[in-house]
Amino acid sequence: QQDESADQNVSFEDYVGVLCYQSDTRCGLVDYPNKGLWLPHKEIVPGESWDSTMETLLRDLSIKSFSNQGIIQVLRIQPALHRPFFTRVIFAVRVNEQTEQPSEETPANQVHIQWVAAEEIQRMVKLRPLPYMGVEPAELCKLLLQNRQPPVPCDFLEMNASTPLTAQGTPTRPTVPARESQIEQMLESAKFGQQEQDAVRFDFFRFTKPSTYMNEATFQRYVTGLGWEPSPQLSDLFRAMDVHNRGALTFKELVLGLAAMEPGTQHGGNPGEQRCRHIFRLYDTNCDGIMEYSEFRKMVKDIQVMRGITMDEAALDKFTATSAVSFNLPTGGQLPLNEFLLAVGQLKFRGTSLLFRSPSSVLPTLKKKYTQESLIEPTTKRSKMFHPTIGNDNMDQSAVSAVEDSVSAEATSRFPNQVGHYELATHSVKVRRTGTLVDVLSLWQLEGTAALTKSSRLGEKTRFERLPSMDSFNQKSHANEMLAGLRYFERAIRKDNPEGRPGAGRMSKDAFSWGEVDRQALARCLLAMCRQTRDIMF
Repeated sequence: QQDESADQNVSFEDYVGVLCYQSDTRCGLVDYPNKGLWLPHKEIVPGESWDSTMETLLRDLSIKSFSNQGIIQVLRIQPALHRPFFTRVIFAVRVNEQTEQPSEETPANQVHIQWVAAEEIQRMVKLRPLPYMGVEPAELCKLLLQNRQPPVPCDFLEMNASTPLTAQGTPTRPTVPARESQIEQMLESAKFGQQEQDAVRFDFFRFTKPSTYMNEATFQRYVTGLGWEPSPQLSDLFRAMDVHNRGALTFKELVLGLAAMEPGTQHGGNPGEQRCRHIFRLYDTNCDGIMEYSEFRKMVKDIQVMRGITMDEAALDKFTATSAVSFNLPTGGQLPLNEFLLAVGQLKFRGTSLLFRSPSSVLPTLKKKYTQESLIEPTTKRSKMFHPTIGNDNMDQSAVSAVEDSVSAEATSRFPNQVGHYELATHSVKVRRTGTLVDVLSLWQLEGTAALTKSSRLGEKTRFERLPSMDSFNQKSHANEMLAGLRYFERAIRKDNPEGRPGAGRMSKDAFSWGEVDRQALARCLLAMCRQTRDIMF
């Protein structure tokens, strides 16, 4: 295993994983020390292709007769914003014969494969703590059971560091804008900027590779590296961050959990609501969405301990019963999540701000471990460049240079380095279906507010040059007055109603009639509009 303490010198190489299965759909797993069960995998060394690495891995597993069913997943991962992608490729391989059992002469460091029924792998994913390094074995075995006849469809996926955290999710669960706002407010309250998120992301993939999930054992190793003391409470913190109860965290769940635990994160508004959801999972030990009375009692006890108040069992029982009144929770009852959030949000129950807090901020530790420069791939390191099915030794280096030069030239021609000239829009308007302009705001009205930065200087020259634009959005201009008159001409106005129902107090007018107007003023307006139209069109 690579030394996880070598923070800034970690390189992320491409990996090949193999979903080995037999005719009875038993799948091969390897138990990796201190990490858990996962698919057999091997790092691609320079000069090897995906296929040759897969064959080498199978030889290491003493698998001699097999049928390659093809690639079932290609995942590109960017471990940090300024780091290159690395690729994880998963092959499906059908094993045609039993593998050799390890003998007494077999080296102790040789990888041994365990054969587990696909249905059993599906069942084991519900165990806690999760026995797998990540949930990929269960996901891929499910895919295998659904497609027993080859070829299994191939998925092409990408995890891009430039994708905002608010936009990260699963394809079946698109992100909701309101949820995006909550995430942004949480990160802002915790002072988790882009650099801090990038550092956590780099750590996440450094600890979890080749998986994209962090199980409980890996989580405990990671947070103790941040300065937290090893304790049984780390399992509770892991459960609180495990939003979807997978038994393994995604990067998004980890960074939001760390942000929620920051000592400086506010306990009100949207960040407070997200913290309360974490607190609820912290005490919901069976993850059923219900806090039992005994779990509620433990939460009350922890709050009193954080306040420095010591109680005996009888006093704690009495205080718990008094606190339960705020939630309409009878003794021995159950507390759902929504009622917990409602009571805490209405300040009927106090003290939760003390819970789910990191013993110290992780921000100084992250900044000490990583600087912005250390998260950037060194320029002296030459990027790998080879076709997935062709080794580097089969490629002429001059041809490689020619390809690189042509790619660079093509990029230069397609994306010329030109800076265009742009102007600020001077008005913000809303247009109703009827064509009526509403909420007209001039750019000059926004000066001195947070809507304009200090660098946006608006002088009188700009104001003078935009006079035609200002006239266009002036509700009292001749053109807009005429538009208002035309709308009046088109619509009928309901007659007066003495009972006071809608229409009362309005002038009676038929549709497509001018009603009672000054005919001479109307004629002058029509003539002026005709002259302007003639100047424009002829």
